[in-house]
Amino acid sequence: MQARLPSRQIVLLGVGHTNAHVVRMWRMQPIPDAQLTCVSNFPVVTYSGMLPGVLAGLYPPERMQIDLVRLCASVGARLILEEVTGLDVPRRRLLFAERPPLPFDVLSIGIGSTPRLDDVEVESDALLPIKPMQTLLDRLHHRLS
Repeated sequence: MQARLPSRQIVLLGVGHTNAHVVRMWRMQPIPDAQLTCVSNFPVVTYSGMLPGVLAGLYPPERMQIDLVRLCASVGARLILEEVTGLDVPRRRLLFAERPPLPFDVLSIGIGSTPRLDDVEVESDALLPIKPMQTLLDRLHHRLS
């Protein structure tokens, strides 16, 4: 058990490909005197590279999911499941609607990209955004039924 709290806070916002690699590397060589915190809207992240195989029926949907609760617990990282509402760069804090701000010394933002569809003229039933990936399969099944 630690005698005191870590002096540095490393925060990963979103656990996409890059930040998932940081978590993996943390398991192999954690940074001394630092706390790793992962922040996500969902307790499960979806590996997009597996989506074609899942849609083709080659893999069950569970194969493209990463359980963040288990992943963070396995490396001693803290997990915050909450939507970030803002970023206070001068004060180095993430802002939330339902919890106090989260201070950080280092912040890595790995939330992926979301295309702007403002200029796309498509009937609403013909377009199904992939993001957020965690809800795609449910939304796709609902649309197809």
